[in-house]
Amino acid sequence: MMIRKLGLFILISLMIVSLAQAAPGGANITEGGSSSASGTSSTSLNIEDGNVTYVDIYSQQITGKWAGFFGNVSGALILGDSSNNLFYSWTVTNFDGAVVYATNDTISDWTGGNIAPVNSTVLPSYLVGDYTDNFTTTFDATEAFVSSSLNKANTPYASTWQNGAQGALKTYGLYSAADNANIWAGLVDDNSESFKGENITVDYQILLPAQAMTTYSFYLEMP
Repeated sequence: MMIRKLGLFILISLMIVSLAQAAPGGANITEGGSSSASGTSSTSLNIEDGNVTYVDIYSQQITGKWAGFFGNVSGALILGDSSNNLFYSWTVTNFDGAVVYATNDTISDWTGGNIAPVNSTVLPSYLVGDYTDNFTTTFDATEAFVSSSLNKANTPYASTWQNGAQGALKTYGLYSAADNANIWAGLVDDNSESFKGENITVDYQILLPAQAMTTYSFYLEMP
């Protein structure tokens, strides 16, 4: 199946089995369909010599710097041995406050001393510059990012669309100094209205930088 590299949206369900609640754990993903919006087709008109004509112009174009993921989360906390024999298992029924993390590198240290808000000096070069869809115009606000293990003041974030307007499903920009890696964090809000409309619900929507074919690894932090 051919996947468009721009404006990528992939339906994801995330499942995690974790030994500890204190830090994010690796996540298994189930990929659904992906699609891209359509750009505006060109329009022609006829003009006669000697005339001047008033023409308003509108164009809808597809970003070449960002992609999106959305979906639902599920999972459990377990106690077991190295052969995956379960000694005890706790089912998580409410994921409000959980966080979906996406990064294009492996994160070796999730402690608060290593993770910091992202800044322009560590971003991909295509996000920095005088562009309509650059980082600062997209992640155009800051607030404290709070999860089970992290509390970072003045963290840049972007609010994704829900049913035609910006809503409460946010993506925060973080950075791992030990790994020299950007981390994108999507807060989970169970059964939220999605960008598709009020009848389609999701647990998270996350906005990620992407050019050409970009690979991301996913982590999930329990609430």
